[in-house]
Amino acid sequence: MVKATRRGARAAQSTRVLVGRFGEEPRTITIRGVATVGAVLDAAEIEVESAEHIWLNGARATNAMRVKTGDILSVVLPREGGQ
Repeated sequence: MVKATRRGARAAQSTRVLVGRFGEEPRTITIRGVATVGAVLDAAEIEVESAEHIWLNGARATNAMRVKTGDILSVVLPREGGQ
């Protein structure tokens, strides 16, 4: 009998993240397995301009950060982000 590992179980799950750019309608993106900010942006076909900032649940984020189901990902200009 083979025992399932946590890593294998997590890889089979889907991650659902709400993503949007300031001024556009937000949408839910589903990624299979462990997802990163960059993977969600790619799936949503959002290209981040050099002047824009990425926020994850209200805090600045990088493309390499992992996301989990229920997270909120925003792409905003610095003025909209309050910085």
